[in-house]
Amino acid sequence: MFEVSNEILYDKWLSEKLNTNCYNCKLHNVSDYIKLKSKFKLDYPYFVSIKTFESPEDYVYELPSSIRFITSMNNLKWDPSSSTLFETSQYIDDFQTKDHDEVVRITEKSFELDRFSLDNRLPQLLKGKVKVSWIAANLSQERNTKTFVSRSVDGKIHGFSSLLLSKNSVAIDLIAVDPEFRNKGIASSLVRISQKFAHSMSQPLEVGTQQSNPANRIYRKNGFVLQNILHVSHDISE
Repeated sequence: MFEVSNEILYDKWLSEKLNTNCYNCKLHNVSDYIKLKSKFKLDYPYFVSIKTFESPEDYVYELPSSIRFITSMNNLKWDPSSSTLFETSQYIDDFQTKDHDEVVRITEKSFELDRFSLDNRLPQLLKGKVKVSWIAANLSQERNTKTFVSRSVDGKIHGFSSLLLSKNSVAIDLIAVDPEFRNKGIASSLVRISQKFAHSMSQPLEVGTQQSNPANRIYRKNGFVLQNILHVSHDISE
């Protein structure tokens, strides 16, 4: 799920959404990033997403003012060969084009704990743009995805799970439940239909979520196992 890259990569998609030069890197610690940055020319203005195994809070020196630790994330995996599939308690269906606006509406009201929302240096409008652009890209199949929705009896959408498909695994890329309908088993049902889909593909199901997210309890209850913890920092040009 996580491999150290030891390089700073340009993120074209995010650069277009944020209208700035965006990069990302995966390293052992923030010290490695500082060393790497000194040898790499970042185009101004820039926004760098830094993921590390070691927490920046353990860094013995004071971090440069442009770098800020944002959150820690649990990376979990469900193995279909060693787990039991549970039945869903809600009506779950494939996403349909007519569902687009409702899924976007739920997205706008969700993800309060995502790394963009937690960085108070970013404008509120920009944070919302990232969320909406992200789910819109999945729904329009700009990326290889599969999206499920939870429907009420009258057809109203109460939640969704958008899966990112790759050669060797399936990942829960975005999952959300309308705030008005939380704590009713919808999230668990969405996780379980995602597991059922991964099982049909004979692939593991992966997910990354903030350590403070109550959803961790749902994942573990449904057989997900913690693989590692990643620490996310942002470096924003001043």
